[in-house]
Amino acid sequence: QAGRSELAALARAGVREIQPGIETFSTRLLAAAGKGVTAAQNVVFMKWARHYGIDLRYYLLHGFPGETEADFERVLTLLPRLRHLAPPLRLRRLALTRGSPYFDFPERYGIRKVRPYPEYAAALPEAPLDWSRAAQSFDHELPGERALAGHARRLGEEVARWRALWSGPRPPALELRRGEGFVELVDARAGNGRRDASRWDGDAAWAYLACGDAPMSREELLRAARAEGRTLDPGALSRALETFDERGLVWREGKSFFALALPYRTGFREYDILSVRRPRGDASVEPFREERA
Repeated sequence: QAGRSELAALARAGVREIQPGIETFSTRLLAAAGKGVTAAQNVVFMKWARHYGIDLRYYLLHGFPGETEADFERVLTLLPRLRHLAPPLRLRRLALTRGSPYFDFPERYGIRKVRPYPEYAAALPEAPLDWSRAAQSFDHELPGERALAGHARRLGEEVARWRALWSGPRPPALELRRGEGFVELVDARAGNGRRDASRWDGDAAWAYLACGDAPMSREELLRAARAEGRTLDPGALSRALETFDERGLVWREGKSFFALALPYRTGFREYDILSVRRPRGDASVEPFREERA
């Protein structure tokens, strides 16, 4: 898994663009495809790539064997949380690639009528090749796929909206500004010019920062707090994590939570401590007015 330290090292080495195999934000479908990663791990990768200025070129795919309406609905619900991260190039239907489990064992996944894409022969009509042996990518049929066409169309429209937000002069953002004992999250993911700020104090602030590098469960956060000599109220921690999730400020996968906000940056410097102290209070959402120290 490539996380913050690995992406920082790649940026220092001069890497400016990566083509990752994101493909879907459904961990269930990633596991079925034998990808060896979870959706949360992909989101971690995307967050730190954005933070360190590394461009991503990837596609979202649909048409996985076993894909259901529930898979589409979950992804559609979660995508708006990621608008501050690099969007996919577009949504594409899954193609069978030579050497993949879907190609090698199509009957295992209910895949039928595997054949080379006709573009191979159209591009080289005189070539004396058996394209079933020479082609790299293959078309196919998947029972039940047509019934999900409407969901695929909606997912494609959401991807188009995501890309449209990034076509302007200022891409969407979700920033974290850290002060003594509190964090402020500035949310400008909507793309309508609105910048909302929510402030979190004490243990809630600590918990958000603690799950900022990698996903952590409530139990892992409690253990991490004890290791630092910090006492957390388990009930209050659960309520804070649920509120983060309700407001779309974390990526939740199973029992784990991953903070989506990126540390506030000016140029090449990261500002972890705000010079402006603010009165303590409950977390709230209000229009953000930028303050300059």
